[in-house]
Amino acid sequence: MRQIYIIYTLIALTISIFLSGCGQETKKVEDFDFTTFQKRLAPRPQHFEFYKGFFDIKDGCKIDLCMPKADEAAEKIAQEKFVKFWKAIPQISLKEDASAQDIRPEGYRITADSDVLKISAPDTAGLLNALKTLRQLADAKPLGKTLHGYIIPLCNIEDWPALKLRAIQLGLGKGVSTKRIEQLIRLASYYKFNALLLSLEGTFVSEKHPQFFWKSDVPRAEIKRLIDVAKDQGLKVIPQFHVFGHANNASFRSCKHSALDFNPDLQPYFEPLGYSWCMSNPETKKVLADIVNELCDLFGNPEYFSLGMDEIYDLATCAECRKRPAKDLIKEHLEYFRELLEKRGTRTLVWHDMLLAKDDARWKGYTANARDIYKLDTLYKELPKDLIICDWQYSEPKDNPGFPSIKFFKDAGFEVWGATWTDGNAARNLAATLVAENQPGFVATTWSKYTGLPVVKIFLQSSAAAWGSAMEDKTDTPNILVRRLNFARHVRQIGWDMGVKKYEDTGVSSQNYAEPPLY
Repeated sequence: MRQIYIIYTLIALTISIFLSGCGQETKKVEDFDFTTFQKRLAPRPQHFEFYKGFFDIKDGCKIDLCMPKADEAAEKIAQEKFVKFWKAIPQISLKEDASAQDIRPEGYRITADSDVLKISAPDTAGLLNALKTLRQLADAKPLGKTLHGYIIPLCNIEDWPALKLRAIQLGLGKGVSTKRIEQLIRLASYYKFNALLLSLEGTFVSEKHPQFFWKSDVPRAEIKRLIDVAKDQGLKVIPQFHVFGHANNASFRSCKHSALDFNPDLQPYFEPLGYSWCMSNPETKKVLADIVNELCDLFGNPEYFSLGMDEIYDLATCAECRKRPAKDLIKEHLEYFRELLEKRGTRTLVWHDMLLAKDDARWKGYTANARDIYKLDTLYKELPKDLIICDWQYSEPKDNPGFPSIKFFKDAGFEVWGATWTDGNAARNLAATLVAENQPGFVATTWSKYTGLPVVKIFLQSSAAAWGSAMEDKTDTPNILVRRLNFARHVRQIGWDMGVKKYEDTGVSSQNYAEPPLY
């Protein structure tokens, strides 16, 4: 009898411990900080849910790849990325799923349970975006002396971009490391940008007219390699070469000039101060046309080409240019190059600021650089409507919000892209304005801010703005620091992809601190 009592007591105690354990486990689920996963994601998905538990990424793990049509090329891409990102050869089941067609372009769905990881996408771009999100979520398996696989949290994610074209602007100028540019190109793709606006002033040397450029320390083959890297990363590459102002091929603050510092005989090609090209000299057009054509060849006949047209501070100041209205000079010059590009199947992109009168109250607090003396405020009416106007606004004034110039150019019949810099609030609100006005393009500019906190802010804030997702809370210091640590983790992953081995090519600084940015 005593033995039976002991047995019953042990059974009861076991049940009690089991039930107690279940209660503790439930409490753990409720208390688990799932925000640690959402902070890893840049840009953050539109909808997501995380659950306790993990999917094991390993050889033979089961992946359901669902697309509107069975795409063996997409299946191959997925196989390659699993090997590259996680050193795993998965068992992929390629499935036709009509519902995947309902996902917006470049969007995706992820459902991860303990046995199967399901990825649904309408196109290859969506599949790649899903894999980027999964890489940001994945943890190396804990414990052990060496890496032995990865895990991702159980989750449901549904995601898509708010804007069709999401570009990052980079400039490969003299003294800028090509390793740094490649790193930022890859990081832009990782953060789901899909276009690159690339300026080469200072490193590109025309084969027909080398006298207008410094001798470059970057071989043309290396420039072409960077262009190919960008295309391989899924970025539409857009060259920029200034045919109006910024003719010195150097930063404004440097007081350098790639042509005139060594070749005073070239002065007739420029306005007296040297900052702008002379639009009255027919030889100027010939030289610039050759350069534009060379760049189009180098970039592989790009879909878009930016001619600049911003900040023409010494417009029409030479004796010949002063004979004609500045508006007529700009119109003829722009139409000449727009026609040249149109024959190549390339659309022309110009900055907006010289088309808005500086003292017009409508643009109070915004960028508008056309002085009254030039009478350029009506020029937009005479320009071809297939031009793309890129409206760069680095802030949003509190007393005149809403970026009114976006709607102004849209109502005038132009396609409009918006551009911002380091101000996260301006980036978010400008992107929202573009969405509201049904305009496709967003450009995050860097202007050589390639080191330290500026590059962190530009990439995190602008990728979120262009994607249409939430940004970090600027008032929550711990969260901000965690987001920056995640940014550092992403940069580290990019370094693994590049095979970086030199100290100065790691992080976002060549030193153990953030040196002043090149500008």
